[in-house]
Formats: sequence, C-alpha cells, structure tokens
Amino acid sequence: MILGQRLKFFREQLGLTQVQLAEKAGISSKAIGRYEQGSRTPPVDIAQNIATALGISVNELLYPEAIRENPDGIKVKIPVDIFNLDLDELQAKLDARSAKLEVVIKHFDKLNEAGQQELIDYVNALTRMTKYKLDKNERKPTTHAQKKGFFSILSKGGDED
Repeated sequence: MILGQRLKFFREQLGLTQVQLAEKAGISSKAIGRYEQGSRTPPVDIAQNIATALGISVNELLYPEAIRENPDGIKVKIPVDIFNLDLDELQAKLDARSAKLEVVIKHFDKLNEAGQQELIDYVNALTRMTKYKLDKNERKPTTHAQKKGFFSILSKGGDED
C-alpha cells in the first residue's frame, strides 16, 4: 500500500477531514490532498508532523509494515495492509498468538538447561522442514523475540510449578 493510501486510512480512522488534519499538522490542506493522491511525498519533517497529528509513528505512516507492542509487551512486526484489515480481528489474532506463546514459555521455563537447548534444536529443525513451514500467504507477524532467536531470550529460566 502506498503512502497516500495509508495517510488517508489513518486520517479517516480518526474521522478527520483533510482540512482538520492539515491544521493539526501545521500544513495546508492542499498538501494533504497531494500526499493522499500520491502526486507528492512529504519531506521527513512534514511526515513527522502528520504522523504526530494522527497519533502514530512516522514509521507506521511511511512504511508498509510497522512494529507494535502487544498487551504482553511483545514487539510484533505487522504488515500494514490496512485496507484488508479488521482491527478487532487483528487484535483477536494477536491475543491468540500471545496465548500460544505463553504456553510455550511456561513449558520452556520448566526445563533445565539441557532440555531448553534440546527444545531450541527441535524448533530449529522444525522450521527447516517444508511440511511445517508457512507458505508466504500464511506468514504471521514476526515478533522481535523471534528475530533475536526466540528461545535464546527465554533461557533465563523460570519458576518451577
């Protein structure tokens, strides 16, 4: 999705007109119109003003994916394909995913060092097996934890039940 489409989406989500957004961002409504039409691209400082007026980060405005933190504090990389996105549905998916991660973490924390390493090795092996890989259309948001080696950041250990 292009910048203009994202800008219009976020503006409309707040119920703002181009004039209202322009006033909040300190620019002309003509400029907002041009940005939404895609005939112009705002300079970074103007993009920052617009993002602030919309209550989003400049990254969310400028890039087709954004990093957000879910209620559990897990950073999630979310493709911003917002025209095909129902926000309640997205939240439900993130909540379900968080619940699954909680189960994994709970069991991981019950393992000793050798068991944790065994689980890490098993997960790494599963991710290389074609039959367990998601195809590109099924990919879920990537968490910050996964990028750093999901289980390596959990290897601090946990409380025994």
